[in-house]
Amino acid sequence: MGLNSDVKKAIRTADLKFWEVAQELGLADSTLSRKLRFELTEDFKDSIFKAIEKLSGRR
Repeated sequence: MGLNSDVKKAIRTADLKFWEVAQELGLADSTLSRKLRFELTEDFKDSIFKAIEKLSGRR
């Protein structure tokens, strides 16, 4: 598996776009994409998973 594959899979499984998650986190979509190139800290992953949950609840 690749770097941050759990995060990427969670975003896709929730039928969200990466830019939507980035916006919820207060980041530019390009910033999130760059961060995903390297292993994320557990704290940042937790923030992403919380954003995914929040956005999924809106649909």
